[in-house]
Amino acid sequence: MRARRLPCDAIYLDIHYMDGYRVFTWDKERFPNPRRMIKDLAAQGGFKTVTIVDPGGVKMDGHYEVFRAGGVQRRNFICYPDGELFVGGTVWPGRTVFPDFFERKNPPVVGGRSTRRSFRCGSGRNLE
Repeated sequence: MRARRLPCDAIYLDIHYMDGYRVFTWDKERFPNPRRMIKDLAAQGGFKTVTIVDPGGVKMDGHYEVFRAGGVQRRNFICYPDGELFVGGTVWPGRTVFPDFFERKNPPVVGGRSTRRSFRCGSGRNLE
């Protein structure tokens, strides 16, 4: 893009970089080494890499750690008053549940981390 003098400061990756549309994951076939890719893009022309992170809808998947341990076991997803898990319907990752960001006694854990902590991006910088 730099050789063609196209104005571009960032490369945005939508949901297709994820493994099966699971937030906080990378598709290992499409992106075998995301850290190196991000570093290479920066070195080739100062490109920033931006990935969509949409923890509003967490894919219902019993093999997916964010769903299983981060929410279901810790009761961090939105539930009905009787305690039954609220399933928000089918969106881009399939059937989804939603972190309860208003829960005070037990803050939601998404991607293995408390939502009250910062996440780390590929460059190693903290995101608040």
